[in-house]
Amino acid sequence: MWAAWLALGCYLIILVGVAIWARRGIGSDDESYFLAGRSLAWPMLLVTMAATNFSAFTVYGSSGAGYRVGLSFLPIMAFGTGFMAVALFAIGRRVRRLSIEHDAITAPEIVGAQTGSIGAQRTMAIILVLATIPYLALQPRAAGIVISALFGGPEWIGAVIVTVIVIVYTLTGGLEAVVRTDLVQGIIAMSLLWLGLILVLNDAGGPSKAFTDLAAVDPILMGRVDKYMLIVWSSTLLLWLLADPMFPQLFQRLCAAESDEAIGRMSALYPIVATLAFLPPILIGLLGHLNHSGLDRAASDGILPTMVIEVGGEWLGGLILIAGLAALMSTMDSQLLSTGSLVVRDLTPGLDADRHQSIRQYSMIGLAILGLLLSLWSNLSLLDLGLLAFCVYAVMFPAVWASLHSDKLD
Repeated sequence: MWAAWLALGCYLIILVGVAIWARRGIGSDDESYFLAGRSLAWPMLLVTMAATNFSAFTVYGSSGAGYRVGLSFLPIMAFGTGFMAVALFAIGRRVRRLSIEHDAITAPEIVGAQTGSIGAQRTMAIILVLATIPYLALQPRAAGIVISALFGGPEWIGAVIVTVIVIVYTLTGGLEAVVRTDLVQGIIAMSLLWLGLILVLNDAGGPSKAFTDLAAVDPILMGRVDKYMLIVWSSTLLLWLLADPMFPQLFQRLCAAESDEAIGRMSALYPIVATLAFLPPILIGLLGHLNHSGLDRAASDGILPTMVIEVGGEWLGGLILIAGLAALMSTMDSQLLSTGSLVVRDLTPGLDADRHQSIRQYSMIGLAILGLLLSLWSNLSLLDLGLLAFCVYAVMFPAVWASLHSDKLD
């Protein structure tokens, strides 16, 4: 138990230290706070885009789905998320130019400026905020799973602890702190997840034996037949293409890019990072059938912590579970920041400076609490919570695309 506490303690100290360091010189205006002064070069843009997008859904939702669905879930997530780069490239440079032209920070602001409709702007902002709350709830739900797996006890304790920590460092430094902590958390998450996969495969006798044994347990796990009809397969791939650019936190990163070149390079490299990120959790979930058959939907969401603690012991298992915390916290902070910007920029504009900053802080705290309450109250799986948000985001894409490419819309 002491090893798990030590790993968690060191991680949180590093995280808070980076956030405090990043706070230096930050301005109080919205462009500095929400967009880091529009200064993200392509390496940092790639890292923060990836870390922001790879969340509790990536680590725990994907591993649970990998357990339930099998290997066919890998291309849906890895390749499907990679396709998102096509949409980011298609709209990214236009988003960046219009955000500067209109002094905009959010997608509804750009839509409002392009259409001249404050009603359209506010309606879209309300829908995006409501859609983000279920996705926000993913993070404390997964945090509870991790903390409970490490230390025992009820899951709500871990959910509350992580929510409080994320609120503190996000409020402290804005996007500058979020980007710097994303770098740390992205490196930690990717490295430790791959270490976890190597340990699990080694414990199963190597890749060849592991997949041979899986095929013997259930051949359906190794293919698409009986798992995804072609229409479900193709439409789910299309869902990521349309939904992911509408994530408020990802759209905001396009506004924060320092140049069109930064967006182009990020888009070119993003599919590689997506594949590397989704491969370990999905395979670990799939390999869970070798030792833990017949898990129900809720229990399967905890298959990754179960597997890595069994094969890595308390110390290595604790380290690898930190990867899950890193992934979920790097998304949760960005979600709070972007939804907070929707409230202050689209729903409560025109306030004086003091009230503006107060609303900015209170809105982020309130949204975090709503996400926490939903995570504790809802019995939906991590995958269901994610898909609920994704479907709403995808519906927004055509309107935003039209607004980006025409300033004559009614």
